[in-house]
Amino acid sequence: NFSTVGRKLAARREVVLVDLRNHGGSPWHDDASFEAMRADMEGVLESIGRPVSLCGHSLGGKVAMLTALQRPDLVARLCVADIAPVRYEMEANRAIIEALLAVPETALGDRKEVDSALAASETAIAQGGGGLGNPFVRGFLLQSLQPETRSWRLNLRALLGSYEALRGFPAPAGSRAEMPALFIGGANGGMLQPKHLPACEALFPNARLEMVATGHFVHSEA
Repeated sequence: NFSTVGRKLAARREVVLVDLRNHGGSPWHDDASFEAMRADMEGVLESIGRPVSLCGHSLGGKVAMLTALQRPDLVARLCVADIAPVRYEMEANRAIIEALLAVPETALGDRKEVDSALAASETAIAQGGGGLGNPFVRGFLLQSLQPETRSWRLNLRALLGSYEALRGFPAPAGSRAEMPALFIGGANGGMLQPKHLPACEALFPNARLEMVATGHFVHSEA
């Protein structure tokens, strides 16, 4: 989902786009823990061979933060899009995963049919103009649909099985990372708000917060 941003940045610097395990083109695993995802990211960064500017959104932002905290030698700069190092309730997001799993396999071959099914779901009705009730959010999720194989590019069952743990942020006790850290929050109902800045600064003393006029998908909506 960073492909558009990545192409623009690639005009002036080397860019590596990484899908987390159980996302996009990366392998699926039953282990969807933070530690497993952080270890995956550490392996990618070690293969690059020099400190990088690391950016992640939402769950990817949490993985980026954990990587920076445990391997600061691999991260020269950190950018975190619309997530904080805190525990979230996120019941609406759980409901979205459950709604995706509930779409019949027979419908997965047609994007319009899947969109209609999601828009008519109890989750969309309950979430009103937000979440699945928002055509933009459904369109964003439909980027992960593979109609030709009637499947998702997301290991939804593994993510749902680890959901309780993924709501939190398992920062190692006493950990801090000194690299410059830019936090970008969506001012229109995003998950990173000014109230979260102290938690960011506690782990990243050189944190800076910028709010933009978007929702959660700051890199797509801006």
